[in-house]
Amino acid sequence: MMRDYPKVFTLNHFADMRYEPVIPKYRKDAITNTAFKRICIQLVDDGRIDVLSVVKFLERTGERVGIFKNMVITNKRTFAYSATSKGSVRSGNFTKEEFRSLKLYGIIDAKNNGDQLQSLNFVQHAFKRACKKLFDKNKIECIPSVHDLRRRRIALEYLAAKNQLESVAVSRRFHKSVQTTVSYIESVADVKWTS
Repeated sequence: MMRDYPKVFTLNHFADMRYEPVIPKYRKDAITNTAFKRICIQLVDDGRIDVLSVVKFLERTGERVGIFKNMVITNKRTFAYSATSKGSVRSGNFTKEEFRSLKLYGIIDAKNNGDQLQSLNFVQHAFKRACKKLFDKNKIECIPSVHDLRRRRIALEYLAAKNQLESVAVSRRFHKSVQTTVSYIESVADVKWTS
């Protein structure tokens, strides 16, 4: 062992090395319309209707999966909910079908004021497994995560905005910083959503 540590640390043994460029293993994790339909069908084939109900809700609303953690049903007739996600209060409405399905599978409990009954890690794992199966069969071009459903919704709404004011409104609805939304959009700028 060398006892002269200062000399060891002043030498940069990697100074003249050339690195190969990093080539991503998978394509961008953008979920096209066709890919989303195939993922939903795969979840049904896997018998994961509980996961499908969560996935459809997250895709429709653009919420984070953690929103169920402290969700409260504020009006059972209109299926309104309120929750805190990353420090901001989020509210909205379930569709009748979503509410019934999420209640049936124990994701939300209307009697217990919307407290979460189980961890939602199973949603992320089942979603990833279904996507991996489809990717291995070459039916989808990437292996997205549950959070990519949020990116998909944000990108679709942002790109559908007719003017800059609407774009900022979409951004503010999902993020505190407009720059975060812009980075989402830039990461999927070349995606053809209808394919």
